[in-house]
Amino acid sequence: MKTIRKNKNLTPFDRYTTLSFLFCLTWFTVVTGCGTPSYTGRLAKPESMVKLSSGDARELQWQTDDLMINAVYALESNQLDIAGLVQLQSKLTHYPIVEYLRISIHALDGDGIILSSYPLWAAGHNAEPFFVNWAFQRSYPVPEGTRSVTFSYRGRMRDGGGWGPGGNRDDGGGISWDFWHTP
Repeated sequence: MKTIRKNKNLTPFDRYTTLSFLFCLTWFTVVTGCGTPSYTGRLAKPESMVKLSSGDARELQWQTDDLMINAVYALESNQLDIAGLVQLQSKLTHYPIVEYLRISIHALDGDGIILSSYPLWAAGHNAEPFFVNWAFQRSYPVPEGTRSVTFSYRGRMRDGGGWGPGGNRDDGGGISWDFWHTP
């Protein structure tokens, strides 16, 4: 059986650099929350809320200037089942590449306070809209007292640059459009 020895050739500077890097990485991860904002406890925008009814499947439509969500949902016994389709609005459909798009759904109480948040749907990285599966089907355990939902999203569309000699559509040139909606 071989034993593993510590590398005694590390200088104090090397150890300090390694520890500093690990500390900074940990601090950044904690501060940024791994890139996912927490909206729990915040008041949702009244114009963005969709009231839910318990029982049989019902239709739901939600839209902004950027996208529309058409879905069918059922809310029973603190369980939300939702299936539907994401559609880009006309101002985004002329971009040939979805660099990224992530949509979340937020459960709200009767006063519009966000109780919990869930990832609803995400487009692939640098995908052409034709190849993106715009449909979703999810089931979430929602908190007691869930009366409404709202949505949030963040995305970027781009045209990919030119096709000319010596260039391709992924050359970093061209135009991109960042868009988002907070609950």
